[in-house]
Amino acid sequence: MAEHASYSVVVVPLSKKDGGGYLAMVPELHGCMADGETREQAVSEIASAILEWVDEATSLGRDVPAPGDMAKHVRAAAKERHEATERVIKQQEQLIKYLRKELDNATREIGALTAQSKVQFGWDIECIEPVLPKRVHAFA
Repeated sequence: MAEHASYSVVVVPLSKKDGGGYLAMVPELHGCMADGETREQAVSEIASAILEWVDEATSLGRDVPAPGDMAKHVRAAAKERHEATERVIKQQEQLIKYLRKELDNATREIGALTAQSKVQFGWDIECIEPVLPKRVHAFA
């Protein structure tokens, strides 16, 4: 058991409906579990369950995860999510920059139309709701 002593073991109480006692599981070894009336008994039983799990996986030619492999996978997944989030943030920043530019352009156009209307028609455009020209933009 010494070579398998560093696997993480999770022990949870079982409900009375499930028979009571405790269930010990090894997250790195999918399906490797044992139970016992007490926490200590469940932990004692998991030691032989680990050996049996490793022996069976080996006889079937399957890979046996090393202790701590689950933590590596969790860290890798977290890094991947972080990188994906950073990509989304950059895309949103580009979109915000584009929208600000378009808003500035629209504001200038409204100002020019207001000035033109005052000169050409004598209208005070501030009391009329502005109608902006419709534009279609494709976002890449």
